[in-house]
Amino acid sequence: MQSKFSEAVVHGLSSNPKRLPFDYLYDEAGIRLLNEIRNMPEYYAASCELRIFQAHAPEMAELLYKPGMQIIEKGAGDPAAIYFLLKALLEKDKRIGFSPVDKSEKLLNQSKKILHERLPELAVTPGLGDFFAILEEREEGEPTPKLIVIPASRIGNLGYQDALSALKQLRRVLKTGDKLLLGIDLKKAPSLILSAHSDPAGVNARYNLNLLERVNRELGGHFNPKYFKHYASYEPETGELKNFLISQKEQEVLIEKLNRSFHFDAWENVQTEIFKKYSPEEFRQLSTEAGFTWVEAFYDPELFFMDVILNCP
Repeated sequence: MQSKFSEAVVHGLSSNPKRLPFDYLYDEAGIRLLNEIRNMPEYYAASCELRIFQAHAPEMAELLYKPGMQIIEKGAGDPAAIYFLLKALLEKDKRIGFSPVDKSEKLLNQSKKILHERLPELAVTPGLGDFFAILEEREEGEPTPKLIVIPASRIGNLGYQDALSALKQLRRVLKTGDKLLLGIDLKKAPSLILSAHSDPAGVNARYNLNLLERVNRELGGHFNPKYFKHYASYEPETGELKNFLISQKEQEVLIEKLNRSFHFDAWENVQTEIFKKYSPEEFRQLSTEAGFTWVEAFYDPELFFMDVILNCP
């Protein structure tokens, strides 16, 4: 029986154009490189969102708080920003619970450890697996007010239509009065966006190429990373930045555990990630179409990033 990773690799490399799913960038090596990226001066998103939460957590808490609320975060990692919101909510109600949900056990353990050290009174219940499956399972239990947090522009890993479908699915699961807090990377100078995803030190390149190395490690792949090149492309009209791995020559690559070889033409691209940037007006339209109402948006001083509160009417 094939693993989900092997199934995703077969499907992605058999597609035209080829793709590799970004979900699998986050193995141990990928997480280490992702932390390096977040600490780079070129990578503005993490520091912008941190400043938003530092400056506005009490205001956010006033708008979000409901007695006994359950907070569920899609994705896990460094909780440096959400810490300020959790602290403000705990000051209102010690009964609140926090549940980061991720497919990476390492990221979940990292988040839980940091929060236990900084907020020992907070009940943290990680969820390992698919976000929607876990959310639907919890909806079947005792009804509690829910706040869904999708920080770090994770909704931007989907194109507009896919993001719309995901938000509509989320709205179907949630109940009237539940709330949503999303981090949104805003449109800005293309040069700033490109430098965040294609840095001179090559950390983004190593992060992207690590996906091939993961295939080698876990599936017996024969990828030679030196024959592939990281490439980031930004389209200002759509606001989509895409990361690719470009095959620098014609080649056949065997993946032993799949018992298959995959052909790559010279300069053929493999898409690994998408990062959708929005204007505030565009995201307001998207969220309204998905069935949410806009409550409030908070911005960093440079207007590079926003965190927006949505309500389920």
